[in-house]
Amino acid sequence: MLLVTIVVYVCLGAGCSTVKVDSKAVGTKTEASADPEINSILTQIENAPDSPDGYNRLAALYVKKARSTGDFSLNAKAQSAVDRALQIDPADAAARKFKASLAL
Repeated sequence: MLLVTIVVYVCLGAGCSTVKVDSKAVGTKTEASADPEINSILTQIENAPDSPDGYNRLAALYVKKARSTGDFSLNAKAQSAVDRALQIDPADAAARKFKASLAL
């Protein structure tokens, strides 16, 4: 419980807005060409790169796929997408909720 509290504290602190995001960790169209859902969201991100909405949608999709396939390495991509959303808008409520959810 203490570890969860520390992780949530760190994630909700000022550190969230200063995290560098590896764009390859979020996903690219060439990697995702087999998945039309991911391609659709990546197109949305390309069209509006300064909006956290696309990154939040991408994070939600990665979490959904991780749960359905059992491939929890996708959570790292979800984390990168959330970090990017928080770089764009540190006060974005959806991204903050995803960040806390991933920490748990």
